[in-house]
Amino acid sequence: MTNLRLFFAIILIFFGFTKCQTEMPIPEVHVNFTIYLSNPIYNDLNSVGNSVYVPNQGYKGIIITRSSFDTFKAYDASCTYNPDDRKAIVKIKEVSGVCDVCGSQYNLLLTGYVEKGPATAALKNYGVKFNRSAQTLYVYN
Repeated sequence: MTNLRLFFAIILIFFGFTKCQTEMPIPEVHVNFTIYLSNPIYNDLNSVGNSVYVPNQGYKGIIITRSSFDTFKAYDASCTYNPDDRKAIVKIKEVSGVCDVCGSQYNLLLTGYVEKGPATAALKNYGVKFNRSAQTLYVYN
């Protein structure tokens, strides 16, 4: 019985001191805004596969992508490889996002996963609600 207790104590200590590899490196910031697709600034979102960058939201701006007729994705534009570097901002390059500082490439149509490193964590996702009749997107966390 003592050996079993010792075994479980060692397991608990091990898991208590290990850091999860999938922990999001982007700081948590409050996000709560609405965009109107009728606004000419957001014209690119009227076509599936296109993205726009919304500055002054999230940690380093937010990238919004229209991935299907009724589906939109929102990601923080901060590169997950070195989020503390103020220049490490993901820029839209067709259907991908690319960090000019480290060269990491992210898929913007699906989940923001890393297509090419050195980053290993996907882009931070935000919630999006699409109101088709009002042609608005509500972005939140």
